Amino acid sequence: MKRHDSDRITVYEQLEEVSPYTFSVSLIDLHLWVQEQIKLHGPEAYLDWDRDHYYAYDSSPSPMFFLKRRRPENDKEYQERLIRETTQALERAQKEREQYHVLKKKFEGVDK
Repeated sequence: MKRHDSDRITVYEQLEEVSPYTFSVSLIDLHLWVQEQIKLHGPEAYLDWDRDHYYAYDSSPSPMFFLKRRRPENDKEYQERLIRETTQALERAQKEREQYHVLKKKFEGVDK
């Protein structure tokens, strides 16, 4: 099935965890780090701040930055999503049919 541009969704990828201590450097070092990240991940990459980030072993939050990027889904992701959404819709319709028959049987002739 050919994908139409209107069917395309945006995928948000987490590329790296970035410790806040990464930014405890000189401005030139920070500039070099940013330039390196642009080379590695492209200019569309961005930093997302999570002040309430918890690791599995933490009892209190450990603030963390995450390097992320937005991109259009590729053809493989589109096909997987289409199959997943179609399967979910069919399963939901089947459950609704089953529920309809149970309720029909339960209330058949009640109002008469």
